[in-house]
Formats: sequence, C-alpha cells, structure tokens
Amino acid sequence: MKKTICCIYALAMMIAVLSSVSHLTQAQSISIEDYLKLLHHKKEKRPLSYYFKMSGQIQSNIIFNTGGSLDNRLPIDYNINGSIQMSILNVIQLPFSFFISRLGKGYQYPTPPTRLSLHPTYKWIKAHIGVVSMTFSPYSLNGLEFIGGGVEVNPYAPIEVSVMGGVLQKAIPYTATNNTAYFKRIGYGSKFQYKQEYYHVCFILWGAHDQFNSIPPPPDSISLLPKKNFIISGVGGFSISKRVTIDVEYSLSIFTHNLLDSNRADNKGQLVNWLIKPTTSTNYYQAIKARSNFQTKKATFGMSYERIDPNYQSLGSYFFSGDLESISLDYGTSIFKKNQGHLQVQIGYQRDNLHASNPSTNRRLVGSINCSYRFNKKLQMTYYYSNYNSFIALKSTTINLNMPTLDTTQYTQVSQQANVTLSYTLSGTAKSYRIIQAVVTYQDVLNLKNKQKENLSSSRFYNWMISYNHQIIPWSLNIQSSLNGVISQMASLTQLQIGPQISCNTQLYKGQISLGGSTSYLGSIDNQAKTYTFINNMQANYVFHKKHVFSLALIQQIQRYEAHFFQNVVGTMSYSYHWP
Repeated sequence: MKKTICCIYALAMMIAVLSSVSHLTQAQSISIEDYLKLLHHKKEKRPLSYYFKMSGQIQSNIIFNTGGSLDNRLPIDYNINGSIQMSILNVIQLPFSFFISRLGKGYQYPTPPTRLSLHPTYKWIKAHIGVVSMTFSPYSLNGLEFIGGGVEVNPYAPIEVSVMGGVLQKAIPYTATNNTAYFKRIGYGSKFQYKQEYYHVCFILWGAHDQFNSIPPPPDSISLLPKKNFIISGVGGFSISKRVTIDVEYSLSIFTHNLLDSNRADNKGQLVNWLIKPTTSTNYYQAIKARSNFQTKKATFGMSYERIDPNYQSLGSYFFSGDLESISLDYGTSIFKKNQGHLQVQIGYQRDNLHASNPSTNRRLVGSINCSYRFNKKLQMTYYYSNYNSFIALKSTTINLNMPTLDTTQYTQVSQQANVTLSYTLSGTAKSYRIIQAVVTYQDVLNLKNKQKENLSSSRFYNWMISYNHQIIPWSLNIQSSLNGVISQMASLTQLQIGPQISCNTQLYKGQISLGGSTSYLGSIDNQAKTYTFINNMQANYVFHKKHVFSLALIQQIQRYEAHFFQNVVGTMSYSYHWP
C-alpha cells in the first residue's frame, strides 16, 4: 500500500510540474487540504479505489436512412463514441474521449493542466495561490483571473479581511505578425469587513497599473497607452428594525489613461489626491447603489437605486457597463384568505446619457406582474404580464430653419407579454393522477417614431395549448395529449400553425424495459402556401445488469408542401456500456 501511495503522489507531482510548462488550455484546481486529510488517514487500510478511480462510457450507433429529402445521407451509417474519466485523490481529473464515424475519427487525450491553483485552508484562514480569481465588489475586483496569490481571513469574530496581489495581464510585445500588444499589468488590493447583527460595514482599496517598460515601445498606430486604476469603495448596511433594512455601496474609480503623461493636474477639490499623483489624463468616476427592504407578516416592499457615471472603468473586471441610472420598486404579498394567492409587482425606470454628451438618449420603462391563485385543491391559476418600453431620442446634426422645433427624433419600442395558465386536477391518488392544463400566451412588439407607428415594424404572437395528462402509477404508464396553436402577425405576413399531439410511455420489469411512442400533426397556413406535417416516433430501451443499455428508435416524417410530398424514415440502433 505504501508503494501505491508513493506512485500516486509521484504521478500527481509530475502533473503539477508539467502544468507550469504546458501551453494547452485546460485548468486544474488542487486543494492542499485534501492532501492533509490523506496524510491524516495514511495509517488506515483503504482500497486502491480510494486513491484512484476510473469511470467511463462507450456507445455505438447504427443509423438507417430512407426518404426523398435525405438523398445526401447514406442508407446505413454508424458512429462509435466514448469517454473515460480518471480521478486521482478526487482532485486531479484526466478526461479522455473519442469519436469514430465514416467521416473520420477524433481523440481528445488527457492533457496536463496549464493553470495550477492551490487553495490551502487551515481553520479560518484560506489562501489562493497560482492562477486564481477573487471578488471584492461589482465595481472593483470582480472575478478577474490573475497569477499571484490572495488570503481570506474569516475568524470566529465579526471581522473579515481579504488581500490579493498578482499579475492581471501578461506582457505581449508588438511584432510584425502580431499587431495586438499588451503591457504587463499588476493588481493589488484589500478588503476589510465588519459585521454585527444589525449593521455591517466594508471598506475596499484596490488598484492596478501597467508596466510600460515590460514591452518595447509599440508603434503609435495601435494607440496602446499604459493605464493605472485606483478604486475606493465603501459598503454599509443597517437594520432599523427586524423588518426594515437599508444597504448602500459607493465606489470612486480614479483612472489614469496614460502613465507616460507627466503633466500634473490641479485637482484640489479631490480629497484622495494624497493617495495618487493625478495628471491631465486622470479622470474620476463614481458609482452608487442603494437598496431598502420593508417586510410585514404578509408583504415585502423594496426599492433600489443605481447610478454609474459614463466611462466608469475598473481594470479588475472583464466587462463593465457604465452611463446608467436606474430605479425600481417591487412589492410582493400573499392575497386572499389562507394565503391562497400570491402577488408580485415590479416597476422600474432606466436611462443613459447622464451627462447629455451623446447624440442619443435611451430611456426604458420596466414593469411586470406575477400573480398565482389556488381556488381549491384541484384548480389553480397563474398570471404574468410584463411591459418594457424603450425610448431613444436622436439629436439632429443639422439645423432646420423652417422647423426649428423638430431637431430631435424619438424612437420608442413597446414590448408586452402576457401569460395565463389554468391547471385542474381531475384525480390525484396513489394509483392514478389526471390533470388538464391550458396555457395562453400573448406577445406584442411595436416600434414608434415620434409617437407614430412605423410601417412593417410591429409583430404579434398568440400561443395556446390545451393538454391532458393521465398517469397510472402501478403500471408506470403515462398518457399525454395536447392541442397546440400559434398565430403570428409580422408586418404583412400572417401565419397560423395548429395541430394535435399524443404520446404514451411505460416501463416494464421494474424499469428494465422502457417503451414509448408519439404522433403529431402540424398544419401551417400563411398568405402564400399551406404545409402539413406528420411526425411519428417510437423508441424502446432495455437495461441489462444496470450497465448495458440496448436502444431502438424510429422516426417517420411525412410532409406536404403545395404539390410537393416528402416522406423520411430514420431508424437508430444503439448499444452503450458504462462503468463502474
């Protein structure tokens, strides 16, 4: 057993070493804590499967094709595919997969990881070493992957501390074959949080800068300048009572767009100048987010506000959307007696172009209603409605002396959606379950220009479905039938699609045999043509000794389009085996 453990350790260390020189794209995370647990139990006798596991699956398929519209397919086709997963100490995963068909074959071999991350944990201290990611806040460090390390200290006390430091971006020099260059970027920061029962505060200092001497000076044509970013964030929240809570977050991003700029800026009004040396390329951006909640015995009321300055940037986030102001209200409550119903209402307003520096302004109204009500044990109804309005105002770039008041063109998009669902349980016992369900959905999208409807700019969709589901539990039999319909109106085109569907599924011999089948009809009628489609589907599965599965599937499609008639039949026989 000692030799086995030594071999496994040697293999694990070899993979860890190879990860530092590999140029592939897989990632691997290794936890030191798992190794400590293994050393703790090394005196116990454990089977080899505790240290090394292997699982996998292999499947072969034979496909039969026939029909008028399948001329480009062979009458008989095949493919074989499988995958093997090897696990060492439940930490290192080595996957292998293959696929073989008449068109060729492909393999994906186990590859050593390129990104090695260690996460040792001791009591309330956790470290992150290697290629890792951490999150301080949405406005500063937010899940960005870096090469370095970090520590999270969370003692059994109200204090939590996090620190990090590392390389956010590797240096890539400009060459004749590579016109994309990057400076080496270093990031660093800390987060201090203090929590109590009725309040909490958090203070974040985070920064990053480019090393402009990490690569040769790039040509001026690519406009690559070294940047620097320093962010100060404060988060706080408190409870006025057990039912009222308020949370506020504020972030100040100090962004220097060109570190090579040596012209000092006179920003005496900024209180944080003692932390940095601002230049003429330094800008200050702010972001604020607030949330309040009020809760009663049966209802909750919330209000949110968020404002992000235009061009707000953080070098610690992959993507950030600025120039946004939004406010939203939401209300949820139980309605009627015995909490038979529930109502959720949300309404909000969003806008951009906060500094009125862009030629267009986008305003957006958001609203939704979600209501459910149970009349009795058998009948239940849900209702949903949403209304989203977007307003865009485009300023004219020319001056019209004859009509000076029409210098702005307003575009409005109105999107509405409503959904009603009714469910009625005919019977619900230990032996039988029957339910009828009806669903109706309406969606409307309308574009307006200066409050006038544009030609060919609206679309409406009406969907409905009525279904009946019958389950006979002792027989493992499920029968379902439905009638589906869609009416779509887009510009001058109106289309109707309607058709029934019925399906049946059952299991025999304690689930070893599964049988199923379905048939459906769909008729499509529009302004130009009519299309009729029949689809029949049958399938059967047999499970042998829980590891072997034999399957047979048959699909028939019959379609008539004007004077054209097509019939396709596709059959599939398959066998699969999985272990352990």
